[in-house]
Order: sequence, then C-alpha cells, then structure tokens
Amino acid sequence: MIRIHETRSVESPAEHVVAVTTDVTKLSSWLPEITGAAVLVQEGDISIIELRGPRLHGGRLVLECVRASAETVVFAEVDRYRGRGFSGNFSVRQDAGGRESLLSAEIQQDGSPFNFFSRRRLSRTLGEVLTAVLRRVAESSPQERASAYERRKILEVIRRNGKLFVCINGHSFELPSESPESGS
Repeated sequence: MIRIHETRSVESPAEHVVAVTTDVTKLSSWLPEITGAAVLVQEGDISIIELRGPRLHGGRLVLECVRASAETVVFAEVDRYRGRGFSGNFSVRQDAGGRESLLSAEIQQDGSPFNFFSRRRLSRTLGEVLTAVLRRVAESSPQERASAYERRKILEVIRRNGKLFVCINGHSFELPSESPESGS
C-alpha cells in the first residue's frame, strides 16, 4: 500500500473551496487530464461519479464519494481489480480569521507492490490535483468567494459574558438560559 498526504493553504472561505471541489459537473473544465465527469447515482451524502480521461486506467475511473461532514469527502474506487485501487479523502479547515483555508488531501493505492516510481507518480498526481483546486479557487470571481464567506456568517452561536447568543445575518439574539429542573 502506498499512502500520500499533502496540505496546502488557500485564501478563500472553506465553504467556497468545498463548493468548487464537489461540483462534479465542472470538474472536467479545470481538473488536469479529466475530459469528462458525471454523477451516475446520488443518494443523500453518497455519490457514485465517473471521471474520464486519457491517463486513467481504461480511460475512466468510477468513485464512490461520501460527504462525511461539511468539510470532508471520503472516496474509494468502485471497480477494483483483485483488491487494487485508489481511496482517500480531502478536507478543508477554516483558519481563525475566516479568510484562509487549509486543504488537506490523502490518497492511497491498495494492493500494488510498493516501488519508488508508483509512489512518485501518485505524489505527482495528488500535487497536480491540489494545484488545480487552488488555481480554480483563485480564478473564481470575487462575488463567488464573498458569497461563500457570507453564507458562513449567516448563522453563528457565540458566548459573551457567560450568555449564549445566536447571530443571524449579523443580528444577535440572546438565547434564553436553561434553568435546572426542580427536584422530583
């Protein structure tokens, strides 16, 4: 098994980075070597997607993608042969200031004999994909980035002076404090 992990920083809200990377219909317009992409089946947070391209084995790759959380997608190759195939995940975490995100990706190749060239090829592929994501995010319009940042600000729960407040679109409302139940 070969496992590669890489993290990159991008100046954009996490929601926008996730929106860019999970829009399967547009992947072929910015992802290197991908000439087509389609969602074959989608049910809830699970999608089966097909990627087509000349560097893919047999010209296509079918992945099961599971949205594990708002920031994390886990994927695995569907049509494996004798236990060989790809799996991995990518996640996006927002920094404390809210304007920069850390994009982390991990990919592993199962069932292949370990060799230096396989590891280097897998590392290069992951690097190309992350570079393409960063380029796509950077090329997106300021309105797209601002919109993602504003959506993040729609609802927040904060604590001030020991009291809880909910903030909706910049307006804060104090939440009623819960009083302990009287003894029974």
